[in-house]
Amino acid sequence: MGGKELRPLFFVNLKITDTTSCGTDSDSDGQPDCSDGCPFNNLKSSPGVCGCDEIDLDSDRDGVYNCHDECPRDPYKSDAGVCGCGVPDVDSDGDGVVDCNDGCPNDPNKWEQGECGCGFPEPDTEGASCDRCPNDPAKAEPGFCGCGISDGAKDDAGKITCPRQQHVVNLNFARMVSLVEPVTY
Repeated sequence: MGGKELRPLFFVNLKITDTTSCGTDSDSDGQPDCSDGCPFNNLKSSPGVCGCDEIDLDSDRDGVYNCHDECPRDPYKSDAGVCGCGVPDVDSDGDGVVDCNDGCPNDPNKWEQGECGCGFPEPDTEGASCDRCPNDPAKAEPGFCGCGISDGAKDDAGKITCPRQQHVVNLNFARMVSLVEPVTY
């Protein structure tokens, strides 16, 4: 060993490393600094993907190491995107505004609720009221029985009777027949 003779001493579990030909072992990992890719980190002997100071780890198992993953705890994203980690960058209604920034994520005609709310068009003229039953020419508000159903009259006990509509399709004639049954509330 380079001309020096090592004599065994009576130490138990003593690790002897020949550092005379290669220098020292700064991190005490048993690998001399000259062949240790990470001489100051005893957990790594090569830089790997993340370098010497960070462990090569993929916490969310999305295939992107944490050192390159903006969302290391989100398995669906490695880039925070518009909505941030943990929230998908999705545009449910296809209006070009992602749901996290869309006040009406299920209304393709609106990004904000406005005066009438999501799902209802804003009035075309100033001073007009919101039409919450746009497909019912007889009503602008759902009332007690809802859109498309006329509000029944109150009986002597003060109960309102609403006609309940059921639609039955006759496959033989391909036409729709409405059956109206009263429902009392």
